[in-house]
Amino acid sequence: MLIKNIRTQLKQAYAETIAGKITIPVTSTNDSPEQEHILNWFSRLRLLYGVPFNYLCADESLLPKESIRFFSIDNNWITALIDGAYSLGSVTEGDFAHDQVYGNVISKHLNLPTPKGQPETILTSGGVNHQVLTGFLLRSIAVSGWPKLHIEGFNGSQSNPPLLMLRKSKISPDILLCIFEGEVDTLQISTPSEGIHFGFDDQSAEQSSNNDPYILTLKTMDLNNPEQNGEKTEASITIGSTYYRDPTTRVVSMSALANAIQTIVQKTMPDQNVTAAEFGLQMTVGVDSSILTQKQPTNRKGT
Repeated sequence: MLIKNIRTQLKQAYAETIAGKITIPVTSTNDSPEQEHILNWFSRLRLLYGVPFNYLCADESLLPKESIRFFSIDNNWITALIDGAYSLGSVTEGDFAHDQVYGNVISKHLNLPTPKGQPETILTSGGVNHQVLTGFLLRSIAVSGWPKLHIEGFNGSQSNPPLLMLRKSKISPDILLCIFEGEVDTLQISTPSEGIHFGFDDQSAEQSSNNDPYILTLKTMDLNNPEQNGEKTEASITIGSTYYRDPTTRVVSMSALANAIQTIVQKTMPDQNVTAAEFGLQMTVGVDSSILTQKQPTNRKGT
């Protein structure tokens, strides 16, 4: 017992001694390149960089093809992960005391508030100050087919501000990993803005008839109805064989389509002439977007 008490006192004295010699600053400024590199490495580890994928998804059946899985990150698991990485090479009790002191300082350093910005800014400026980290794994051909997918995460309604994305990485050609600050339960996934183009929308099998699978939804307002207050009206053109130059090639006749657009537009907007600009406006199709909502909360243990 006496020997154990002496060892405890020596360990405490050693910890107090080295605590007074710590050179790591309490702010994220004036870091040496070595310190910045180490802190950045630990910050990235908190966001699961370098963690083998089979540690995150133990079995392929947990993430089948064309599926998405939401998750939350257990802070205790992350603490153990960082502690394990930091304790490499520790053998003696002196090493343990040394690690305790430096480990606490590094933990505080990683928890410094950071400016909200791009994920790279957060990772290189000293770490993340987040207790709740959630995200999702997406396994789909869309990951490789559309590598620049625009993704926003929300907590609740889309009327809320989007959550800060801390990481967006392709784990494999068809698997995407994203991590957010806060609890994400709604995703808006859309193609890049350069995807704006001229074209038509697809009709569902129930809506389509006579092998006319396409529809042009017009952008019109009923100016004849003062009660509508300039709101958009529902008007569309089904693109059938009557609008083709040659039904065998399915090449659309621009003049026939322009005349059809003018007929519909002038019913509700009498003074609106269908010029080339108006035709271009009506033909413009925005980027595709999908909304995914998680039914169960992500606030549960485990990754």
